[in-house]
Amino acid sequence: MDAVCAAHTVHVSVASTVLVMPITATIISVLAFIVSAATAWLTLLRRGALRMTHPTVIFFGPDGPPSQGAEIKIFLRTLLYSTAKHAHILESLYVTLRRGESVQTFNIWVYGDHSPLLRGSGLRISEDGFATNHHFVLPKDGTHYAFIAGEYTVEVYATLVNSKAVLMSKTRLQLTQEHATAIGRGFGVYFDWGPDSKSYHAHIDSRPAYLLVASASEPSITIVDITIPAPPSEGKGIEYPLKCYVQLRNDSPECADIRISEFKPKAVTLKKFPVDVLQVKLREWSPKDEGVDHVAILPGQLFRAWIGADESKFTHDQLRELRGRIGTIVFFVNGQPLNIDV
Repeated sequence: MDAVCAAHTVHVSVASTVLVMPITATIISVLAFIVSAATAWLTLLRRGALRMTHPTVIFFGPDGPPSQGAEIKIFLRTLLYSTAKHAHILESLYVTLRRGESVQTFNIWVYGDHSPLLRGSGLRISEDGFATNHHFVLPKDGTHYAFIAGEYTVEVYATLVNSKAVLMSKTRLQLTQEHATAIGRGFGVYFDWGPDSKSYHAHIDSRPAYLLVASASEPSITIVDITIPAPPSEGKGIEYPLKCYVQLRNDSPECADIRISEFKPKAVTLKKFPVDVLQVKLREWSPKDEGVDHVAILPGQLFRAWIGADESKFTHDQLRELRGRIGTIVFFVNGQPLNIDV
């Protein structure tokens, strides 16, 4: 009797095991399918959305020298990113600026951290994001815009391929009368984001705005001529009778900010090294007598600088023979060093 009961018990245990195994396998299969489906959804199927961070800086100011009729631009720096593994193809960005009932669209989009900047023509934005500077200028249809004091709303819109424009960011900024006057004079107003206060803080930069924000092209400076004129016949009382002039031209389409930094001697030593030696070609060379230490050069405009050799060590003929081995004049063009061998 005991043997029969034991056999029956073993039979039931084996049967139960046989029944449990298919159920366990089914559960594991279902879980694996759910994980696979979730992975496929997160990585392949879910499109997510295009997002942008708070711009760390927003700029209002001219897009070049006001004397050349430069129009207003809006500049900002931000990170664009995708909320999913799926990347987004950004077709265009534009900014709408609102003040009261006034609305103006800045639809020309240029981006980049360094010159030359790139015209916006499509970007692939992944989940890793894309951080850069974005410049927005007015359409080239005769539109003009002037800043006056008041509250402005900066709206950034993005257009994806085969989609309508989506509002990405809306920022309210307060422009004072002092700010508006500064922009009218060719300076820039920056709004810096304060992460603690969760607000923007405005300040005016005293340097011309077109020298602060990268322009669409790298300055191109060309050497036109290097001359060593004969000393004046009446040289007494002249501090620098033996001069070497280097004449240059701004061949870039943008205004260039020019300063002189230093002289690196080779075969010739200088009497002194003054920095107020820059002259601009108007009808004549200006300033006429000596020069200044800082000039702004228009596209295509000529300018020159001079160095004064030590006339107690070199004659005019000796200096002419040493041309090309005299030394190197170091200029700063838009803040970047430029070496000119003379």
